Amino acid sequence: MKKIFPILSIGLSVLAFSALATSCVEEVPEVIDEMDLSRALTPSNTAATVSTSDGHTVTFTWTNSNTATLYLLQIFKFETEDAPASVAEITEEMLSEPYLEKSVTPSESGSSTSVALELDREFSYFARVCAQNTSESLQGDSRWASFPYPIDTYTIMDPLASFTLADRTSASVTVEWVLSEGDEEGINQIRVSPDPDDASSAFKAYPVSAGQTSTVIEGLDPSTRYTVAAHFNSASRGTVYVWTRPDASGAVEVTDTTSFKQALREAADWPTPPLKIQVAYNDGIPYEMGPMDVLGPVEIYGQQTVDGASPVIIGYFNMRSPGVDYTYT
Repeated sequence: MKKIFPILSIGLSVLAFSALATSCVEEVPEVIDEMDLSRALTPSNTAATVSTSDGHTVTFTWTNSNTATLYLLQIFKFETEDAPASVAEITEEMLSEPYLEKSVTPSESGSSTSVALELDREFSYFARVCAQNTSESLQGDSRWASFPYPIDTYTIMDPLASFTLADRTSASVTVEWVLSEGDEEGINQIRVSPDPDDASSAFKAYPVSAGQTSTVIEGLDPSTRYTVAAHFNSASRGTVYVWTRPDASGAVEVTDTTSFKQALREAADWPTPPLKIQVAYNDGIPYEMGPMDVLGPVEIYGQQTVDGASPVIIGYFNMRSPGVDYTYT
């Protein structure tokens, strides 16, 4: 019996290993040598680039799919103002009628395929592509692959012959422009930023009629810098940067040295201090003031021209009144 047990033990081990090996062989999955085309041929790495030279030629690019013999590209057009905010808001109903549908042959070289198409200006687009196999394999089309959304086209135009600031007040600016010879489009809006009515908006658009050559933009804030741009749709055709004048309502306007000195004397007994003094540009003629006694609170505003020229004041202030604190900016 002493010799039988080791042999029996070895025999049982061999049988157990054999049973284990047999069990493993039976569980090996069946080899799959064909894949579902709807997944394998879905294009990837989609990209859409709008030309910066004309603003409306869009190049669509995607990575090639295995066994694809043709691609179907669909493009859908939306008014930019009413376009869905995101892909999630695009419904199947919106995709029922493509604006443009094009079959594209795969590129014979490289790993990607591209096609350049001219689309209408000033619209937002959604695009998608699927792979097809037109051989006798009877494989179905792939799933749709979407391009980054939105794809926005725009207008590019030459600058106006001139676009200048003509006048400004504390609450308005006036701009005027000249068209180049043969310029039939002109401009159709003036954009002002920041928006004087809505701080959260990038700009406010003021419509311009055909044949118009100047406009007054009202409702602005005093002492504020604005960007005023001439546009034909989205095409910028000229820009000016302007400060509105300070609010000098109720100010005493002075136009020569004598009236300026008199206004300073009146500051001592001004009923609603501080006394505001608005100094006219006066064609650049200097105000020969000499010593100027400040007898009461004053605010002095220089009337700068649209070209940036300011009044010239020659003199100095005597600020020695006892018990009076002085501040200046």
